[in-house]
Amino acid sequence: MILSFKELPQANPLRQFVLVAILAAVCMVLTSVLSRNPEAPWFVGSASLGFYVWVNAVLAFFNKGKWLVYIGWSFVLFWVLLTAIILFATLLSGISLLQLPEYQPLFAATFIFYSCGIVVCTIIRNVAKLMEIHY
Repeated sequence: MILSFKELPQANPLRQFVLVAILAAVCMVLTSVLSRNPEAPWFVGSASLGFYVWVNAVLAFFNKGKWLVYIGWSFVLFWVLLTAIILFATLLSGISLLQLPEYQPLFAATFIFYSCGIVVCTIIRNVAKLMEIHY
């Protein structure tokens, strides 16, 4: 098993951020070199951001530590990752986000999905605590 319940407390937002940022950078460079499509780094970057959102929201549910600290760092690192992906994709492709109208709502939708996911996760955690369910 790659990640057990005993190791979940170590899967903090910073480690998730570092993992996704490294994977995103490597994949963005590879796609910009191997693909003829100049938008390839943008596609990989948006997929990487979506991966961070999914992993972070799922692992947040199982976090036994300080909830607000975890969520605060998660949102800060989300914005740092988003900024880094936009800047790196612009550097690799030579195309600005302003020239790609299809990616602008995609990044906005990713943020909205992330926010809603964290809210739902918070509600489920509080209901589980109220019902004395130990997950």
